[in-house]
Amino acid sequence: MRMGGICLFHGANNVSISGNSSFNIYWGSMGGGAWITFVDAAGRSYPVPEYLTSSYETFLKAINLMLQQDNEIARGQQRLIKRRMYDLCIDQGNQILPINGQESWSQVERDMKIVMRIPIWQEPGEINSKRTYCCPLLHCQLWNEDPSMGGTSTIDCKGCNSRFQISDLTGRETSEISSPIDISDLSFLRNYHLLSVSSELGHHHLGYMLNNHFNETAELANLDYAVNHYHKSIQLSSENHPSLSLTLRNVGQVLHKRFRHTGNIADLATAIDHAKNAIQLTAEGHPHLPACLSSMGLALLSCFHQTGDLGDLTSAIEHLQKANQLTPEGHPDLHAHLSYMGHALQSRFEQMGDLGDLTSAIEHLQKAIQLTPEGHPDLPACLSYMGLALQSRFEQMGDLEDLTSAIEHDQKAIQLTPEGHPFLPTYLSNMGFALVSRFRLMGDLGDLTSAIEHHQRAIQLTPEGHP
Repeated sequence: MRMGGICLFHGANNVSISGNSSFNIYWGSMGGGAWITFVDAAGRSYPVPEYLTSSYETFLKAINLMLQQDNEIARGQQRLIKRRMYDLCIDQGNQILPINGQESWSQVERDMKIVMRIPIWQEPGEINSKRTYCCPLLHCQLWNEDPSMGGTSTIDCKGCNSRFQISDLTGRETSEISSPIDISDLSFLRNYHLLSVSSELGHHHLGYMLNNHFNETAELANLDYAVNHYHKSIQLSSENHPSLSLTLRNVGQVLHKRFRHTGNIADLATAIDHAKNAIQLTAEGHPHLPACLSSMGLALLSCFHQTGDLGDLTSAIEHLQKANQLTPEGHPDLHAHLSYMGHALQSRFEQMGDLGDLTSAIEHLQKAIQLTPEGHPDLPACLSYMGLALQSRFEQMGDLEDLTSAIEHDQKAIQLTPEGHPFLPTYLSNMGFALVSRFRLMGDLGDLTSAIEHHQRAIQLTPEGHP
């Protein structure tokens, strides 16, 4: 008997209500009685009048109002809504229809039941060669046979008589789901939507999504989950599977990212191996090749910073140079490739002292910043790299304008980086060094005080044991 894993996910629906709403709505006050019934994630039913079903957005606001109650069950669901950890469906007994926007909302008719569900992912188990799923209710946890043996189905649990729907994870957009969370304090939940993860594509999607969630939360556990699922996808893929090179590239990027946060050199070595295999599997002219080359270049650059081996730096620049050459103007990844190339050239300047490398680094970074849209998550890193390059040129040439511009770039990088972001301490530290340089030149104690404050904050935000 084989048992799968279970983990809770976020849904896509999200509503924000300004002001303080209270649950004192008189449903019959504006035109008739119940038009439809809403069932919350705890299984509680609410009659909803027609005027609150006029549109999808209106109904989402109504859900917020209905759950503005002073009890733990309502507060728990409010937290789920705030973090987009739910989805909606029309429950017609023998048929479940998902609701994810105005178009699907138009199917809603009088006397229908709209159910709020908590999406979770689950690897199916297997008993006597039959696919099974574990009941998500914490007091039950019974494994039930899937009557459809795959695809979309509904299971009535034999242990607690609860009902939950099953869908294939690969059938959902990755933006509709998010990372695992602890549901041990949410024992009141009754309505679940199980997202089955059993194929190489499902594990790939899950790894991709978990990596994105790490970018938002900086929770390292998400990288661990992502690596595990990417590796499962690789194990399930044949050698000639069309998406294998993409999976290898992605898991290499995640391992490189984890190395940068933990300092585990084994992650970096494995990242380089995966990137190398991804390049070998990607044909010349394939649209994924520049990204594979860029991933390899970045990993080799980190290896150089770790070991000081100039061969790694030379190879990193060669890979990044080819990535830039193969990326056409207007491509959405061009700004990233330019930024990485600029950072690599600056690293070679610091090692070799060739001003041509520094000049070229600044040119690459200037173009990268120009091509990076406001609000893009890559922009702070581009600005920070530029700040470092300009400070290096100031130290070589003595031009105060370079130092002033370096501080401006560092400052903007910090302003655009949210609290809790893993790179914020680095940006703060870079700013501190630039302010110290200006203090030494100008003698302004305000710069020294500010530099100390930036370094102190960087230290406070750096986790214990961080390399």
